[in-house]
Amino acid sequence: MALGAIFVLGTETFSSGPPLLVKAAPCFLAPFIGQKEEVGKTYFGMPYKEAGRYYCVANKKGITIKTNFKINQRFQQEFNKKTPPITTFGMQMNTANTKGGAKAFVKKITFYSQS
Repeated sequence: MALGAIFVLGTETFSSGPPLLVKAAPCFLAPFIGQKEEVGKTYFGMPYKEAGRYYCVANKKGITIKTNFKINQRFQQEFNKKTPPITTFGMQMNTANTKGGAKAFVKKITFYSQS
């Protein structure tokens, strides 16, 4: 199981790969907590290899986890350009290969501006 946030940046869209299967999308960064993934590693999804990045920030189970994910720094590192504004954000939960469902919660998300 994995629980993550998705931060979509800007409005410029990029191909998702095969045409007509999945729509083009803007760049996004997705920090997540996963049980089997390597902490600190960058992952690419099946579609959106050009625009999307997933980052495992923790892999512990049954405890409250606090992380500081630096969106501006990560975006510039991955895409080598100025960070556009966050245009939307959401949550995702992957329950593939789980038995009986899954439970998780997000207590708080705080955005700090860079002045």
